[in-house]
Parts: sequence; structure tokens; C-alpha cells
Amino acid sequence: LREAGLEREIWDMVPPSEHWRAFRYCQSLVGTDYCRDDHFASAEFRMQSQVSPSRVAQLSQPRLESLLLQRAQAAAEQSGSQLLFGTSLESLSGVPCRSSSSSSSSSSSKSYPVTATLRESNGHVHEQEFDLVVGADGARSRVRQALGVAMRGEHDLEAFASVHFASRELGARLAPENKGAMLSFVFNARAMGVVVSHDMRAGEWVLHLPFFPPVQKLEHLDVRQAVLDCLGVRDGELRDFKLHSTRAWGMHAVCAASFKRGPVMLVGDAAHQFPPSGGFGVNAGLVDAHNLAWKLALVARGEADAALLDSYDEERRPATEEALAVAVDNYRRGLLPARALGLDRGAMAAAVSLLGAAEGVSSSSARERMVQGLLRAGRQHLAAPAWLLAGSVRKVVEAREALPLLFPRTDKGQVYRGSSAVSYAAGDPNAAKPAPLQFWLRSPLARGGQADWAPELRAGALVPHAWVTAIRDGEDDGGPARGGGGVERRAAGHGVGGASGSDGQDTGGGRQ
Repeated sequence: LREAGLEREIWDMVPPSEHWRAFRYCQSLVGTDYCRDDHFASAEFRMQSQVSPSRVAQLSQPRLESLLLQRAQAAAEQSGSQLLFGTSLESLSGVPCRSSSSSSSSSSSKSYPVTATLRESNGHVHEQEFDLVVGADGARSRVRQALGVAMRGEHDLEAFASVHFASRELGARLAPENKGAMLSFVFNARAMGVVVSHDMRAGEWVLHLPFFPPVQKLEHLDVRQAVLDCLGVRDGELRDFKLHSTRAWGMHAVCAASFKRGPVMLVGDAAHQFPPSGGFGVNAGLVDAHNLAWKLALVARGEADAALLDSYDEERRPATEEALAVAVDNYRRGLLPARALGLDRGAMAAAVSLLGAAEGVSSSSARERMVQGLLRAGRQHLAAPAWLLAGSVRKVVEAREALPLLFPRTDKGQVYRGSSAVSYAAGDPNAAKPAPLQFWLRSPLARGGQADWAPELRAGALVPHAWVTAIRDGEDDGGPARGGGGVERRAAGHGVGGASGSDGQDTGGGRQ
């Protein structure tokens, strides 16, 4: 985004850091904290500041998408390209398919014209041929289905009701009390959930409310009351409170077996789906697009052979699997404060599973009532004063076992070993082509290691950034230069594929 000239514009939209630099563990948003975790006081924050000229930022996905859309429309107009809105893909034909167990990309040195059947908003259907296709069509990607590419990993880690609501009054009430936080993990006797502050000033909020389908039905949840219970307010207390929408979503940690088949490539959610713990999802999609864009540009201009596109899968898929391993471990870490409070999601899930298996014994409504009763019973001890319970949560946070915000090693320290990296072509023994990573079979990562690495200058890695001091001739080099000198942020470069291209390789440079 910095390279695209969007960094300054993004920072004009980012809320003040005191509104999002911390995570709260609390009885309610307006209530008492069990513990507060300031991530800008961490070793990871200090490392992030050292290894990148760009700062970490929080910006909601809808705002970022709006900004990217504006830039895409302007670029399309300048280049004579077309952006077709209201047009959906019905099918692809002429696509080279392989067994879903194969993870290697088909050679792009051959020509595979692909025929797409497109449906316009007026219902008109027509076919069109393409030399290259990029599937950026989301988690239910029709492009991926046409390729026959399987998604591997962990499905259905947890289910949530995502509740979008608004209240500027809430933000105005929390800010003077230093209760701003990107994430507020709420645990009380009436409800529990995670409240995301997208922008306290604008009053943009989302509550992620855990529930247990299929025994629990989304339409039977008292969503409004759950939001009020998590906020710690009575109905009508926030005069501008407005409930916008509620939808169910399932948490997955999956990656496509291949990001490329012949002339067809997958990016974003079509290629991978992350748990939100760590904010890697949108960021990984942006890096997919960046890695692929410069290669597509060189191929389209005739400056590189189409075989260069094979390196997209060779580079981005292993990097994605590494980030997924971190995200899965982050999910587990996110459960630890709840467990410290005596809330064991695994035990609850097992109990719900047993109730679900009793389909012939009791009615669905009876089973749903039993689940609600179990949840209420399991939370009753949280009615105790926060100070009685805070010590156990504080112990987890102070041991750096809880969910982090910053991931400099994952963001900046990964090394591409694809064919566009010089070391691979040169036969560097440290850059041997890796086997597919079975990330979902690994044990949890060693924690606290995100700052335990040092940037290095090697092919396939992000070129290290360094702080420099500009000194004028005749001036003492013991201090900053006069007349606008001093410490200047300057990136040494972003190239990971030799001189031919650039890829910031930042799988999570701006947390979402």
C-alpha cells in the first residue's frame, strides 16, 4: 500500500492509536477490566518499528475496500481496461484439472485459452475467452471449484454470530476512561463475546458472539440483549444505539492445495481462509495480489516468459501455510484467558455434540434450551467482583501467552523459495524447494518468538530496512542535520525476485 501511494491516505483514515493499541479483558465495555494488554509496550512493537518504514495501522475492511476500489477505477480509466460490475461467473471451460491431492502448479509456458461463461445484471449470458484468469471470488470460489482444487486444513474451528451495530455515544463514553481497545474480550454472567472497535469516533462496532450450531439456531438468539449485556448498558441508555445486521460465520484455517493451475490463479479468500486471530486474512490477500501483479505485468509486456507465473504458487502458498500455522496457534492462545476464568470451550463443545447426537431422544427446541441452560450455568461464577477473578487473567497476559497483536517475524521474516528467487536458481542449499507444509498437523509454535529474529540480506527475503541520518557537508555527524535533516525513514528495497520484481511480502502489515 505504501508502494501504491496509499499509505498517507490510509493514515488520514486511521483512528488515534489510543483507541486500538490495546486488548481489553473485561466484564463489559463500560464495566471493570480484568486486565488490559498494551501491545505498543511489547518487544514485537519495538521490533516492528525497527524493521519497517511503515507503521502498523487499524483500518476496517469496508473503508480499505472503498479506497482500493476508487484507485482501481482510476487505473482502469487511465489504461482503457474494463471493470464490469453486476457481472457474475457462471462457469469456466478449458481449465486444466488435476487430482485435488496434487499441489504443484501446471506449467504456464503453454497456452491454455480459458472460456468463461458470464452473466450480466440484466440476465444476458455470453462467453468470452481469456489467456489468463485470476480467481479473487471469495471463500466459495467458483474459479477454484472449476479447477477442482481442494481446501486443506482445519474446518469449523468455531461458529459466531457477527453483529454490526453503531453508537457514537459509546465511544465518547469509553475514550475519557481510557477504555479504548481494538478487541474487548467480554466475560460476564449474562453473556460473553468479542467486541471489535472499528472506529470509536464514528461509532462503528462489531460483536462476535459464539454459538453452537446446529443445536443453537441463529434466528433464536436474542442478539440485541446479548449486545447490551456485553456493553454493560440497559436498553435505551445509549440513545443513538442502532443494530445494523447479524450474520453467522464459521471459523476455518484452510489453504488451497494449489494456487495455480495452467493459466488460472487463485488469490485472497479463494486461496485461503484464516481465523481472524492475528488479522492475516485481508493482508495475506493483498500480498497475494501484489506478488502476482508484477509478474502478470512483466508477462503481459513480453518482458518475461509466462513460466514466471509458476513462482506465484511456489512462493505464496508456503508463506500462507506458515501464516496459517501462526493464526491457528493464535486462536488457541485467544482461548487461554477464558480458560483461566473457568470457561472451557472444548468441554462445552463436547457437551453440545452429545446433545446434538440425541436427536431421537428429545426435540430440537428442548436440546436448544438445554444448551442455553448449560451456557448460563457455566457463567454464573462470573457474577463475582472483577478483582476476585482478575489475577488468573493477568497471569496469562503477563506471561505473554494471550493473543498478540503484532507479528514482525511472520510479517517480515518469511523467505520465498520459489523460482523467482535468485538463490533457488543458483542452487542455494538453504533454498531447496519445500514439500507442501502440513501446517494443521504441527504442534503449537513456540510463543514469544515473533521478535526473536534478525532481518538478513538473502535472495527471497524482504530486503532489510534501516534508519539513516542525513548529514550535510561540514556538519558534525553526532546529531541530526539542520534544515530538515535528521533521521529519515527509507526502505532499502522490496525486491524478493531479483531485479525483475518487488513484493513487500507483508502478510499482516496492517492488522484488521
